[in-house]
Amino acid sequence: MQVDWKENLRMTTIHGEVIEFNLMTSTLGYSREHIFVYTKGKTTEDFLRCIIDTLYRLGGTPEHILTDNMTAVVSITNGSKRKHQKIRAFEKDSGMKIRLCKTRSPQTKGKDESANRFISWLNAYDGEIENEEELIHLIEKINRRVNNTINQTTNMPPHVLFEKEKEYLRPLPNKVMLDSYVDNVITQIVPPTLLVTYNGSGYSVPTKFINKRVKLVPIENKLYVYFNTELVTVHQINKNKFNYKHDHYQEALHHTICNKDIDIDAIAEENLKLLERIGK
Repeated sequence: MQVDWKENLRMTTIHGEVIEFNLMTSTLGYSREHIFVYTKGKTTEDFLRCIIDTLYRLGGTPEHILTDNMTAVVSITNGSKRKHQKIRAFEKDSGMKIRLCKTRSPQTKGKDESANRFISWLNAYDGEIENEEELIHLIEKINRRVNNTINQTTNMPPHVLFEKEKEYLRPLPNKVMLDSYVDNVITQIVPPTLLVTYNGSGYSVPTKFINKRVKLVPIENKLYVYFNTELVTVHQINKNKFNYKHDHYQEALHHTICNKDIDIDAIAEENLKLLERIGK
């Protein structure tokens, strides 16, 4: 599996906010199946988090990872390369070797086609997205589209060939071991209130995740909530006691109030204003 960064990308929301981010792109050799993972940073911890996310989405483990001399993996001193200690430990624990190659070497040629197509499709939505959460869902949507589009090298859609290639992937390593490499991950079961807790504050998720186990991943000033590999929601971290998203709360009311004559939207608006005052 070839791994690389698409760096320093920028997308603008309909509100004029500029979102700066990176993508880890992973490509399987036979099928050209692509996995694109959104990340704000490019540290060793970001690299491992993206790799682990990729393994979960593939449902298995390739024999090795091929990448160039990215600083997340190696340090170079006086021309001598050495993998970071955490990378070496991950190789040992996962049984998956991380091999180094020169940037744009013959080993890495021919696998950029889908990645470049992906970026062009993503850029078409510049200025049309609502927020970061919608951007991440858009990335996942275009990822599926890329894998179902004919690849010019193989003349087949990657996902068709992946159905065969995945038979040769090794089983996933121990989940507890994998998750131990992701810093600050918190696992919680969603209560009937919809609020998962981080640093004493509650953050809402949609009603369908009640009684399900989700992962909370704080990165900088944002809280990302995942169910398996699916992004559930993104919240701005703050000190408010209750942080309900309007659509989450409104959906919950629709499930509990069956009277069609009641203006549920108005009730939701009023209750959320009250909770905001109480929670400050």
